[in-house]
Formats: sequence, C-alpha cells, structure tokens
Amino acid sequence: LGALTFTRSSTGTYTIASSGLFTTGQVWASPKWSTLRQGSNYATVLLSLANVNQLTLTTYLDGVAADALLTDFPIEIRVYI
Repeated sequence: LGALTFTRSSTGTYTIASSGLFTTGQVWASPKWSTLRQGSNYATVLLSLANVNQLTLTTYLDGVAADALLTDFPIEIRVYI
C-alpha cells in the first residue's frame, strides 16, 4: 500500500492516512463494524472511508468513545486498482 500514517485524532478516534490511495469503490477495509467482549463490557470498532486520503477508525466501550481497545485486533486494508 505504500506509506500509511496512523494518528490518534481524539479519544477513541484514529485516522489511517495516505495520499489519494483510498478511492471510493476501490478500497476494502475490515472490520467495517465489530463488537468485542471486554470483561463484562462490550467494545465496538467502526472503520469507515472518510475520503480518498483517509480511513477513520472509531472505538467505543459500552457506547462511549474509548482508547486502548485494539490490542491484538486485526485490521485489513485492500486497495483494488
């Protein structure tokens, strides 16, 4: 994929950036949505295409934006050209 930049934007919100790589209809990222059990709590992970330069990854713990939920959590990005 080339150079990707991973940045924490705010609590529970992260960006994956690249220069013009993420063209609509040509990028597939997983998970689009996932719920994980964290002890007695539930964590939700959302991954979406923001624009041609950025994917947004958002994490919640019991519906509240939270950090530190992605330990050993796989993320896959495919770009078709």
